[in-house]
Amino acid sequence: MTHLQQSLVTLRIWGDDLVPAEVSALLGGEPTFGQAKGEPVTGVPSDHVRIATTGSWHLRAPDCEPEDIDSQVHGLLGALTSDLAVWRRLRERFGVDLFCGLFMAHGNEGLALSPKTLVALGVRGIELALDIYAPRMDDQPEAARAPSRKRRSVADAQVTDLLAGLDPHDDDEE
Repeated sequence: MTHLQQSLVTLRIWGDDLVPAEVSALLGGEPTFGQAKGEPVTGVPSDHVRIATTGSWHLRAPDCEPEDIDSQVHGLLGALTSDLAVWRRLRERFGVDLFCGLFMAHGNEGLALSPKTLVALGVRGIELALDIYAPRMDDQPEAARAPSRKRRSVADAQVTDLLAGLDPHDDDEE
């Protein structure tokens, strides 16, 4: 299996009453980014100032090329407490996930997570959120960019079949 071109991984904790310093004290580590609800936040690189609509605490792992989510996860979690009671308290009060941005160079790439990584996330109750980005079309050879007539006709037929099975009056009240 060909690995994905790149992975970006961030542990995210959020909630309206989140105070970043309190989360840092519980986890034993500082965030890459933190904000409390109502604080002004300056955008990068635009310098546009907005008011935070919720509190958040983010810890971002170094980007990996090619992807290596296993090492990114263990780097993040290894820098924080392993006390499962702390993680449970955080989950009870806030949203907690591990956001992964996955970037493909080609149309057929994949990834595998080790059992150790899955267990590390699972015992802490950390949800895994994956955003997968297809390769940019201008990075592909011309032959890969232009769908073949056969692929177009199969896709057109599938859409036609799907639409034919839909009744626009299904949502009407009787």
